[in-house]
Formats: sequence, structure tokens, C-alpha cells
Amino acid sequence: MFEGDVRAEGVMVTSKARELLQSWGERLTRTRTARPVLYALLAVMLVTGVAAAAIPHDDGHRTQAASGPKHRQTGSTDSTGLDAGTGATGDPGASTLPTTVQGAGSAAGGGATGGGAAGGGTATTKPGTKTTTTNAQGGGSKPISTDSIKVGMIIPAGNPGAAAGVPLQYDPNGLTKVVQAVVDDTNAHGGFGGRQIQAVYAYNDNTDNEAEPQTREQNRICTQLTEDDKVFLAFNFNPLGVDFAYDCFAAHKTPVLDTPLALESDQQRLDEMNPWLILPLSLNFTRMAKLLPQALRDQGYMTQKMAVVGVDLPPLKRSAQKVLVPAIEAAGGKVVEQVYFAESYSAISAGIANAVLTFSQKGIDRVVFWGPGGGLPLLFSRQADSQGYKPRYGVTTYDAPAFFQDLAPPGQFHGAVGVGFVTQGDLADKVAPPLTDREKACFAVVAKGAGMTFTSRRQSNAAGLALGACEYIGVLKAALANTVGTSLAPNEVAGHVYALGTSYAPVTMVKSRFGPGRPDGASSYARLAYDDGCSCFKYASGWLDSPY
Repeated sequence: MFEGDVRAEGVMVTSKARELLQSWGERLTRTRTARPVLYALLAVMLVTGVAAAAIPHDDGHRTQAASGPKHRQTGSTDSTGLDAGTGATGDPGASTLPTTVQGAGSAAGGGATGGGAAGGGTATTKPGTKTTTTNAQGGGSKPISTDSIKVGMIIPAGNPGAAAGVPLQYDPNGLTKVVQAVVDDTNAHGGFGGRQIQAVYAYNDNTDNEAEPQTREQNRICTQLTEDDKVFLAFNFNPLGVDFAYDCFAAHKTPVLDTPLALESDQQRLDEMNPWLILPLSLNFTRMAKLLPQALRDQGYMTQKMAVVGVDLPPLKRSAQKVLVPAIEAAGGKVVEQVYFAESYSAISAGIANAVLTFSQKGIDRVVFWGPGGGLPLLFSRQADSQGYKPRYGVTTYDAPAFFQDLAPPGQFHGAVGVGFVTQGDLADKVAPPLTDREKACFAVVAKGAGMTFTSRRQSNAAGLALGACEYIGVLKAALANTVGTSLAPNEVAGHVYALGTSYAPVTMVKSRFGPGRPDGASSYARLAYDDGCSCFKYASGWLDSPY
């Protein structure tokens, strides 16, 4: 998106929006007083392709209203018989926050594309802290019948751009319609192991993304879904992730499927959360830390003066220091500087300026980014350009290259290479391969059920949501297919996902591989390389099997 003027579900995305986003990025690099959680805001734009609508927004307060979808049609059919699944992006538009609703006999699943604010803990936990889940292996206390299954869906809402004065309004009503269309189709084709999916929608207001309000907000949603609505499992559509509530869901023995780029997703955290956290679209940070150095080496990237730039959060720093840096050096490189920024505007804007100066003085010619959402490459490249510093960058899908390439200074990403595993986040539509048959089938389901027509992956936020929805519900439909006529407990869901092995055919990826302790199913990747001719990233190889 951002290629000329595009209309997305009634919102005109113009060149003015591009200018607005560029000026916003510049504002972030120079302000010392902006709110924390840079990545939470950038992830909304960068990974999910949020369009900035030219709608004035004068305050940073969250907007709530009792309006919203009150009921949904059920039982719609589609000749494709698609096994759909969910993950999602926001859609700009209405500023109201719907009340929680239940689908009439059907439900949506959700998992978002985008980065998330890290955290954890129950509603009484200090905001922003991380806790280790205990009794994660405990049995499920909610075995269900063979007739239906109640699923909580967390939908993004609010204006995540408010902190920077940017209108990035979500339309939760539109997002709910997209998800419900996929759910209705799934119910028409057998549901989850013969069980009709009953939807319970909850709306995560992203207007204020500081740790304290998001800890309250996400734990409120967790408590509502698990205690009041008594859902069997939950899908998160919010691209910012539901990391603050991980331990809440685990304490309530409720499985949650979350965003592929969640900041909590290194192998240690996944092991701690087993069997309550599943990231079907992800290649977790520990596995990526092993894979990326090999891909960089194969593209002639390694030198003896390299740096790693990341975010100072335990899963990210841990995977970088314990896995990524040793793997880079085993592949022939030498990391002479590591910089990990606190997750705040002021810390990152000041830290990047200092890091650029230090790297330049030391002759560092390679900079590898290690933090999801796209904020680091965008802000670092802008500061580097202002200082005349032009290293070669190492990037991944986590960095949302399809988005930041349009906002980065010309020439800064000459020679950049890396690893991509999700086409929607890696490539602009103009250079992306044609839609696959499963992507086309997914769009057909949404066109029939929600009346929205999509022809490309990054056409709009709702298009990204549709593909993610088809993916996540598809994973669960496939995983629970052999449970027809049997009882099912919450702690057994992850085991059924693990048992898929390599049998699940993804919508948004080429191959998947699940297994015990492996709830993140991405197993294929392509080498990424920046092309000066189109000023964009392209795949420099075919799809390859990840050894990790």
C-alpha cells in the first residue's frame, strides 16, 4: 500500500497519508517526551499495513461507545470448503469501540500480524513486568461436549496513533465482519472437529499503548473472556499482541493463539507457556537467530566489523546474546557492538543517534536489526542518513520490509539482505508473486460472507486480516479434525496442533512444521535482498526449508 491513492473500505489512503507518516517518523526521532512503546505504534502501521486516514483527532483519550455489531448471520456456505484460520490487521475508519458481542452460533479465531508490547502477569501484576507461568502443564478444567465450542476473539480498536497525533483509527466493526465471514464458512464445513464455533468478541482499545493501561486492558479482556464468558480458547487479532495477559490466560487454563511477531516469542518463553500459547504463523526468535546468520553468510554479508541493534526485552536480548551473536561468529562474522534500546520513544531516539555515531567512528559496516515492528530499521536509517553513515543492513520479516522501504531515506538500504517467511510482510504487491490458490479461496470466502473484495495481499488492512483469519482458523480446524465425537480439554489443544507435523498446508506460507514444543509452525523461508531498481525488497531465492 501507499502506492498512490488507494481506497480501503471507504477510507481514502492518499499521498497525504504517506507524508503524514513520514513526518510522524521524523517527529519520533527528535522528541524526548513522547510516550513509551514505540514498537507498539509502529507495528500497527508497519506490519499490518494500517492506512492513515485524514481524520483529525484532537486528544489521546480512548473512545468508547456502546455501539457496534450486535449479532451476526450464521450458517453461510461457500463452495471452496476452505479450512480457514485467523490473524489480523486493523482497519481505519470508525472511532467507536463496540461492546462485547457473541456470534449467533459461530465464532472467529484471531491471531494478528504485527509486533506486540511485551509484558505478562495477572490484573494485579505490576505493569510491564514479566512473570514465569507456573503450573502451565496443569490439566484442562473445561472439557467440552461434541456439539459446540466457545471461542474468544480479541479485535483491535481505538486510535494507536494518538500518542503521536496521527489518525490511525481502527474499524472494529469491519474487522469483526471479516472474521465472522471466515467463521461462518468454517461452521458450514464442519467447524472444529464437528463442533460449531460460537464467537465471543472482545475489543482491545489501542489508543493508549503504555504498559500500565495495556496491562489493565488486556487482563480485563482475559478475565472477561475466561471468567464471565467462559470461553474454551481465545484468538488474538490485535497486531500489538496480547503479551501482557499471557499469564492470565495460562492461570485460567485457556489456550491463546497470538500474533506471529509477539515480543515474548523466543523458545524459552514458549516452553514456559506450554501448552497455553500457540503462534501458528511464527518462526520464533530463537529459531530465527539460528537461521538468519546462515542466510546472511550465503549472501556474502559477513565481515569482521558487525553490530546487532535490538530491543532490551528479555526474549529478544536473550535470543540475540545467547544464539544470534554466537551463530553470526560461527558463520564467519564478528560482532563488535551490541546495542539494546529500552522500548520508549526518548530512549530509542537518543540511543540511535549515539549508536550511529559510535558505529561510524569504529568503521562498522554491517548492522543487523533484532526487534519486530519495523521501528528500528526506519528510525536507524533516518538517523544514519543524517550523519552520512551507510552500512549494509541485515533484516527479517520481523522488520516489516514491505512497509519501511517506502519511508526510509533513498539509498540507505543498498545492499541490505536477510530472511523472509511471510510474503505479505516482506514484499510490496508490485513485486510479490501471484496469489496462491488458497489465498484466492480465502478472499472468496470473505467476499461472499462480508461483501469485501480483495485482489492483493497488501490492498488494505482488511485484506491482511482476511488472510490471517483463514490461516489461524485453518490450523485449528485441521488440528481438531480427528476429535469428532470425542471430548476435548483445553490443555489438549496444543498437543493436537503439535500432531499436525508437516501435514497442514498454510494459507500465508509455503510449508509448516509443528511438533512437541514447537507451536510456531513456520518452516520455509526465502532470502531477502534490496533491489535499487525498484527501491524495494525482493526474494533472492526460491522457498527454502528451514533446518530449524
